[in-house]
Amino acid sequence: MFLLLTTSILNDAAIANLHRLNASLLTQNFPIYHVILTQNPDSYQPPILEEADNYTIDYISSDTMMSLSSARNIMLKHCLDNGIFEKVSYVAFPDDDCWYTEDFLLTISSELANSGFVFTKYSSIPQKLVETDYKEAGYRDVVRQASSNTIFIAKEIVMEVGLFDERLGVGAEFNGGEDLDFALRAYVLTRKASFLDKHCVGHRDKIDDLKAKYFQGSYIALGKQKFKAFGIFFQFLRKLMIGIYLIVFSTLTFKKLLVVK
Repeated sequence: MFLLLTTSILNDAAIANLHRLNASLLTQNFPIYHVILTQNPDSYQPPILEEADNYTIDYISSDTMMSLSSARNIMLKHCLDNGIFEKVSYVAFPDDDCWYTEDFLLTISSELANSGFVFTKYSSIPQKLVETDYKEAGYRDVVRQASSNTIFIAKEIVMEVGLFDERLGVGAEFNGGEDLDFALRAYVLTRKASFLDKHCVGHRDKIDDLKAKYFQGSYIALGKQKFKAFGIFFQFLRKLMIGIYLIVFSTLTFKKLLVVK
């Protein structure tokens, strides 16, 4: 069984996105337990989403808005406190604006059973996963391609990694990077992951203009792990060079390069 953890700040667009994600999960011939934390500061009517014999939704609601990492930690603690991890094998963290092609979770589950950690790419026009064209992932792959929408991890690894860093992520002290931090910690633990070099998860395409906005979070995530392996240290230095470039040619300030501890 897959455990999916999704949070959504309710507005018209978010509700439409939740319905799209929900519709895609109804096409998965694999058991799913879906925890959805709705943040509802504007008192929207929560969406009524469809369940199925193999698809259960567990709602958590909040009248206030919180950071993405805080919301994910609430869901993780909810699952720990209520014995949900005992029922599942794999965990993923789909945002409300992502979706899966038909039978994607079923297809990827076989590789997860072997490696325990699988990730892929995302696109606004996702490819249907038919073949299992995986390769052994390196640190470069994790840093450049692992995101909250594209990582799928065995529950034992998730429980060992623990909680998200609440300094990182949308709405937190430092924007972004919470998913990279989590993925890196998982990879450092396992030293093993499978990378599917295809755009198999549905999500809006990457936007280059957001590099400066999300630079600091991913820079901190790399800085936390930079001495765990040479591969991470190399990626940290690369990120530092990108930061210097953004300072010269964009809106990034030098102060944001001094936060790594």
